[in-house]
Parts: sequence; structure tokens; C-alpha cells
Amino acid sequence: MRNPHARFKPLSDHQTQPRMRAHDIVCAHTMVNSLVGCDRDFRVGGFAGVEAHYGVGGRWDEDADGGPGGSSLDGVVFQWQDRAFQADANGPDGNWHVISIETADNAPKHASDIEPWTDAQLASIATIVAWECSLAAHEDCPDDFDCHRGVEWRGIRVAIPPELVRDSKPSRRGLALHRQGVLHSQGLGVPGFQVKGGEKWSFSTGKECPGDVRARQFVEVVVPDVQRRVLGLASTLVADDDMAPGDVVRLGPGSSIVLGQPDGQITLEESIALRTAAAVQVNVLLRQLAATQRDFGARLAALHDPS
Repeated sequence: MRNPHARFKPLSDHQTQPRMRAHDIVCAHTMVNSLVGCDRDFRVGGFAGVEAHYGVGGRWDEDADGGPGGSSLDGVVFQWQDRAFQADANGPDGNWHVISIETADNAPKHASDIEPWTDAQLASIATIVAWECSLAAHEDCPDDFDCHRGVEWRGIRVAIPPELVRDSKPSRRGLALHRQGVLHSQGLGVPGFQVKGGEKWSFSTGKECPGDVRARQFVEVVVPDVQRRVLGLASTLVADDDMAPGDVVRLGPGSSIVLGQPDGQITLEESIALRTAAAVQVNVLLRQLAATQRDFGARLAALHDPS
């Protein structure tokens, strides 16, 4: 299960990790390393060591000129682990259902000195997360996964809700920061860290990952950008050249899109205005239905034409 927006770079030819049991959360981390350095460290143990699903390069250290031909790796995305399998970044409790994204930084001694994500990193993180929220990203997941069935969010169906989770309790679904599953040095209940009943996502106590600056960026920049991207997909549900004004597509009982009309029908104008579906397959279905309906109408008119 590969992300089309990432370079697939598995850590080994031999998979040793257990399978994911759900795709509920996409979690942001910081490496305290460069992408080049993190990739090198991960490969020492392969899948028997420590890894994340994704890594996003930055502008620091080896990433500055570590790409092909000495190019920068700022914003470049590696996918180290097939999404059908677990990664270790959210252990010991979260690996079974959390998709992890590691991000390069300036590798300081103190979390308070971690620099903000670059514009390229922010764009890449939002791209990864928005894709993970889409139904298309989970079409090959097991039928009993919630991400495969989809959930309702702002009038559309998504695989993972593009909203920050409140905490690391095992029932949560959405977007997260690593420290939401980390026990604070002051114990349980510190805002932004592990709460009572929450999963433990790190063996370390007091880890501030991804740091205050990046946590604010995630909440104030990444999450809103992801939401705009997800809703933007819905706005492109139907193109003008595929349906003409006056066309009506009738959807049968149990359709995955609900538009509020009691007879289950939509027009071109309604489909664009309501922005109701983000899945590409629904887009294709509507196109086919519209074309078939026009063709049927033309054939029916021809049959009744006395000439």
C-alpha cells in the first residue's frame, strides 16, 4: 500500500512487522535528525529495528544537498513502510492503528530549539495527510476497517476525519501530535500530553515531540490546509463538460452520497454547489450515469419520432 506522493524506500526486502489492524490516526513527529541521517539509522535494523511509515526532508545538515545530483531534500517524502504493516514510531500502544510521519529538523539538544517546519515541509505534510484522509487511499484496506467504509465529515465521506484528536484514547480517529501519547514528566493530565485512559505512544517520559513551534504549526497551518484540500476534492466532483445544465442523475437506495433531496436526485448545479463527495470513483460514476442518461433520452426520442 504505497502513497503516490512519496518515494517508496522500504527498509528491507523481508517484512517482519505485524499487519495494521486499523488506520485511525495520522501522527506527526520530529526526527531530531535529517532525512538522510534518519534513513541511514533506520536501515541499520531494517524492519526489525525502529521505523516510521513516512519521512519528510528538511533544509538542515545532510538534507541540504543529499538528493540526486546534490539537490535539496527539503519537502521530499520517503515512505519506509508499506501502510498495510505497522511501524514502530507510536509504540508501545499505538502502532496497531497509527500512521506515522517523521519530519527532519535542525537536531538541537533541546526541544524548545527545534526550528519551524519549512514551507516545503508544510506542503508535503498536508499532501500526505490529505491523501490519507481520502477514501481512495484506503480502497485496498480490509472491508471491516473504518477507513475503508468511510465516515461522514462535513457532508462528505472520508477515510480518516481531518481534525485534531482530543487525546490518545484508543477510540479516537483523526490527526495527532506524537506527544499526545507521551507521559509528561509531571504525570497524567498535562494539556497536550497523555491523559488517563490514553494510549502510550512512547517509551520515553517527557518527550515533547514535535516541539511547541511545530505543534502550533500543525494546529494552525497543517490541519486547516488538509481540510481545505479534502473539501477541495469534493468541489471537483463533477466537471462542466461531463454534465450539462438540466441533466438529472437519480441515485438508488443506499447510495454513498446523500444530497438532501427526498427522491435522491441531483442536478449539475446542485452537485457543484453542495460539494458532496471526495472519492474519485464517485466522480467517474456520475459521469457515466449522466452520459448514459443522455444517450437513453436520445434513443427514446428517436423511437417516438414519427419521421
